[in-house]
Amino acid sequence: MARKDSDRRKKILEAAVITFAEHGLDGTTIRTVGKAAHVNSALIYYYFEDKRTLFSECIILTIHGLLMHLQKRLPSFSGPRDRIAFLVESLGSYFGAHPERIRLILLAISKHPDLFGEALVSFIRNNEQLTPLMVLKEGIEKGELKPMPLVNMWWMIIGSAIFTFHVSGIIKNIDIGRVPKPVTDTAQMIKLMTETLSDGLVDKTTATQESK
Repeated sequence: MARKDSDRRKKILEAAVITFAEHGLDGTTIRTVGKAAHVNSALIYYYFEDKRTLFSECIILTIHGLLMHLQKRLPSFSGPRDRIAFLVESLGSYFGAHPERIRLILLAISKHPDLFGEALVSFIRNNEQLTPLMVLKEGIEKGELKPMPLVNMWWMIIGSAIFTFHVSGIIKNIDIGRVPKPVTDTAQMIKLMTETLSDGLVDKTTATQESK
């Protein structure tokens, strides 16, 4: 019974992510989520207190999914650029597989920062394995990355990646004219982001020693 409940709850959340991403929090109702998930409203209220709670749980689902994706792909690193490339590439593959989740995160950050903050704090309090922070912390301790607050460093990386991946679908359809054509290939964008972020985050002393 517990497994069945878990499957039903996940089915509702996945449908809600798509619905919220398309219509926003204000434009979504429990009924529309139920229709998308092929369940009645009563079942949604059985699992979630109200629409705001459902929205928060969708944020947590997205964050949890990203961290699990990172954990499964976690390699050994030969240097600081490997660390940054791993994080950027993982963000690209995760949101590439779940574009609705990147739209949900952007919506939450821009229009509902209070709910996003609450969901993020709730998730951190209930999860000890925060893979991206672990990867960055190890890099700082080894002298590969500049010493700075881990959360700030992670948000620089994820903020750059989320925005870049989100707008890639826009810029590929724009005729720039006299301006050089922008890069729209995902692999090339990941490479550019890795190089740009590395310039700001990598400890230059370590990088110089590695190149010798």
